[in-house]
Amino acid sequence: MKIRTAIIVVLALACAPLVSVAQTAPPPQTYAGSSEGFDNSVTAYGNINFGGGMFADREKTTSGGIGVSVVFWGRGLFSAEVDFNHNPKFFGTTDDLGNNKLFTFTGNAIIGPWIAVGNSQRIRPYAVIGGGMMSSSIDNFSAAKWSTTKTMGVFDIGGGVYYYFTPRFGVRADIRYRTGVGASTSAADGWGLIENWNFMRGSLGATFAF
Repeated sequence: MKIRTAIIVVLALACAPLVSVAQTAPPPQTYAGSSEGFDNSVTAYGNINFGGGMFADREKTTSGGIGVSVVFWGRGLFSAEVDFNHNPKFFGTTDDLGNNKLFTFTGNAIIGPWIAVGNSQRIRPYAVIGGGMMSSSIDNFSAAKWSTTKTMGVFDIGGGVYYYFTPRFGVRADIRYRTGVGASTSAADGWGLIENWNFMRGSLGATFAF
């Protein structure tokens, strides 16, 4: 009986530090992408357009824009994204072309694993592929009696990475290749003068998970 009591006392003393550590240790944080994290996210970003065929023969070799990306079911390996991107002065300066811009709306599939840092999943590298609509306008085309607007399909493919500083807030860096689908090839309407409707888009933005 005394031996049993002594064993119980020894075990109790041995387990006491473990219980104390378990009670005082901070709970693991849940980040977007974790099994208990936030399902969706929205990213507001700034972007720069370059390369491809649309800037190959121009003095203006880049343009800038802004956009919003909304990602659904973001905590798993697969996600869906809706992206809105507005690019003023995409084709050139207002002195040369008047007001001009390019707007894209795309729906995309995202695939990428979540990588743990410490006890939380903070990093997500990913690949993205999808498509949608691309709408362009050049006001000065009206002087030649050409249509000032052009709408066509767009295909995009690329990748990037998310990094979360807290369970709700992070950053996203992203690069995508975009190409127009169904572009005009006739110079009669002006838009056919653009031989290659493809370009690269790099972006950097702030992400909020919800």
